[in-house]
Amino acid sequence: MPYALYVAVVWHVVRLLSREPELNSLGDDLVLSRRLLGHELPDNIASVVDLTCDFTEPNDRWKIQSYTCYPMLDGSGATADELRALAVEINDMPKPVLIHCAQGHGRTGLVAAAVLLVSGKVQTAADAIAMVQSVRPGVELNREQRSVLEKLQ
Repeated sequence: MPYALYVAVVWHVVRLLSREPELNSLGDDLVLSRRLLGHELPDNIASVVDLTCDFTEPNDRWKIQSYTCYPMLDGSGATADELRALAVEINDMPKPVLIHCAQGHGRTGLVAAAVLLVSGKVQTAADAIAMVQSVRPGVELNREQRSVLEKLQ
């Protein structure tokens, strides 16, 4: 309970102080965001991919066709094979797909870049990261996340 309370308080403080938009579109098919409040989900979103493992989703109020929770710890990721399988699943979801973690920077950037690679929209991990950062500049992948992404190329 103390950890969950701490995480929730920190998340709300960061959300309130942030000047970054809560979500950014990456083409017509993908939307990248921080964790949204129940009323913040745009009406046109068909699917949601939740990468948080430290929050519950307000999805009971959302009118979406598909919801996937793939919990990852902040600052980490999945294996290359797991990430590839998740990217394939996201590519098959009704569009547009909103991908989010707590702040929309690490895990969200990793998975969005993986989707770009697996779909063939980009050829290299560096190009995928650059494309994601062009719409959501706060995205920053750590060494472990970059390494896993490079294994997907």
